[in-house]
Amino acid sequence: MNISNSQHGPLATRQAPATMSTATNGIRQKERKITMRNKEKGKIGWILLWLVGIPVPILLLLFFMRGCT
Repeated sequence: MNISNSQHGPLATRQAPATMSTATNGIRQKERKITMRNKEKGKIGWILLWLVGIPVPILLLLFFMRGCT
């Protein structure tokens, strides 16, 4: 049995082609961070309303009326 590490052999290593450039990857990471910040702002708003003293049933009612965002 001839086992070689040539390009066509059974142990050949292949590299996956690059699908995105580093600049595109960096832009997507920034977009994800902005999206996460926006989601966190919404969560913090609901928590602040609860801390101010608005009852949970009222907050739930508002949450479902807004479309669960």
